[in-house]
Amino acid sequence: MTDLGTGSDGITIDPDGDVPDTGVSDDIAVIDDIVIEGTAIDDLAAIDVIDSPQEPEAGTPPIEPERSATLVLDELGDRLGGFYSLRKSDSAEADQLLDQLGASSAVDREIILQLAAPAPLYLPERFLQAHTLMIRSVEVLDRNGTRKPPVPAGVGPLAPVLRYLIALVTRYIVRSHIRGVTDTVYRLYAHREANCMPDDPCRPLLRRARMDLDRVVPGLRRNPLGIPTFLLGGAFLSTIIGMVQETFGVFGSSSVFKVVATVALFALAGAASWVILRGAAVAHRRIDLTLDQPVAALYETIGRAGSPPKDQSGTFALVSIVLTVLAVLVVPIGLALTVFS
Repeated sequence: MTDLGTGSDGITIDPDGDVPDTGVSDDIAVIDDIVIEGTAIDDLAAIDVIDSPQEPEAGTPPIEPERSATLVLDELGDRLGGFYSLRKSDSAEADQLLDQLGASSAVDREIILQLAAPAPLYLPERFLQAHTLMIRSVEVLDRNGTRKPPVPAGVGPLAPVLRYLIALVTRYIVRSHIRGVTDTVYRLYAHREANCMPDDPCRPLLRRARMDLDRVVPGLRRNPLGIPTFLLGGAFLSTIIGMVQETFGVFGSSSVFKVVATVALFALAGAASWVILRGAAVAHRRIDLTLDQPVAALYETIGRAGSPPKDQSGTFALVSIVLTVLAVLVVPIGLALTVFS
């Protein structure tokens, strides 16, 4: 009787090469070398089941999943594009499109105009020119914005003190405005760059401008007042407040002291009001002289970006007016109560 070899899977193999029927389906193909003479099967590499999905015939177009008849993206794009093109030629049709988009006021109309702007830059060929002018104006204002603020001629020896105090207010407004403008423009550049398609020619222009601000902005993040930090700290202020409280504790019962203190408070409020108003006026004039127009030109080349940032001189002028009202009304009332109590 002929010896039979036995494989590692328990299949008996005829040395003559005849493989007996093992009950395995013909759909299974055993591949690679099989060592017969009593040794194990070395490599049973792959077993393919033939009932896999059939490949499509050559030339047959691929089957795409079903899509809705109208995409929201297409519908919104048609409405925005239609409004942008009809806003000047056909106001009735443009108003109808605004109603469809849910706009019901002048602010809503401006929002839709900004949303429908067809390009990231309105004047790309002039953008870099406007950008470099804005950077130069920031440099000039940062260097000259607080230089020698003017003081009235008749203040005599108080001129250096008043000039220093006015410069504090001017420096705060100028530096805060520079920081606000550069931060706002940086965000605008980043948004418009992200708004560009990969092959949009506006993309490298906006990237270069944003990288310029990356280098410039860190140097502008300084203390707006220019006063040493410890003077504004809690320990220093607590010391000053403690000294004032001790003074009132010693002389508080004297009517003369109360009158003097009230008059001093009146004079201090009036002087502070004048200094704040003067500093705000100087800051606003120098900002308007150097930075406002270049920033407006930059926004014009970008297009549909809203209004440029405004400085805080108006807010400081309002504070000055409030201090003046307090000095004129509240302090005399306090003085009268002190005298007649």
